[in-house]
Amino acid sequence: PIVVPAPPSPPHSDSLYRGGHFYQLLHGGRAHDLPYYLALLDMAPAARVMEVGVGAGRIALPMAEAGAAVWGVDASDDMLALARAARARLGEAVRARLTLVHADVKQLRLAQRFDLITCPFNGLAHQHDELQLDAWFASVRHHLAPRGRLAFDVLRPDPQLLAGHRHDVPWFRHPDDGSPCRWTERSYYDPERRLLRLEGRVRFMRGERPPEVRNLLLRVLSHQETVLLLRRQGFALLRPADDLGDVTAYLCRRL
Repeated sequence: PIVVPAPPSPPHSDSLYRGGHFYQLLHGGRAHDLPYYLALLDMAPAARVMEVGVGAGRIALPMAEAGAAVWGVDASDDMLALARAARARLGEAVRARLTLVHADVKQLRLAQRFDLITCPFNGLAHQHDELQLDAWFASVRHHLAPRGRLAFDVLRPDPQLLAGHRHDVPWFRHPDDGSPCRWTERSYYDPERRLLRLEGRVRFMRGERPPEVRNLLLRVLSHQETVLLLRRQGFALLRPADDLGDVTAYLCRRL
């Protein structure tokens, strides 16, 4: 794999990804958005694809199996370790079509240009302010081929989360060692900065182990804000936004 050092993450932003297995326990079974991204290959079955926020390879691996040459970029080496393990279980031809890159995409400048750049499952929300969004889109513009497309989705603002939501799971087994645990998740919203912090607390039911805290910090973007952001960044929608249930998906190109 190619390694580009990723800078330290802001406080609270990514401890949910630490180790990788806990994130997989929560979201590894997500699949309802996969047909949307695979359908984008119908226009170019042998496309060169860059996926920003590739994680464990949930979408990148099926794209490589479908014939695309995929470069998966992620700032979390723990998540990339899961993707590497999944890639190792594939056939040689598919493995050769999937390149994994450890990098903060805002600082990434590859020589390759891509027919399609994707950012699934609300990945854009990890850019917390205007400067970060500017740098993210600058990298996308750098890596897009002249007729390339950008596809991403944005989580729909959940009124419960924005109001301060608590969710409890009374019993589960920790994915690292099988210990019985309880889980409490709370949400905290900063309306001025448009930032939502999800704090998950794991409490162990045996022994004296201290609780684990898993945080995620996300920028909240409404549909109107996303459309205005694309216009400001020099992108035009190729079709109306798609409803994927809990997220809204956008397919666009550079102006």
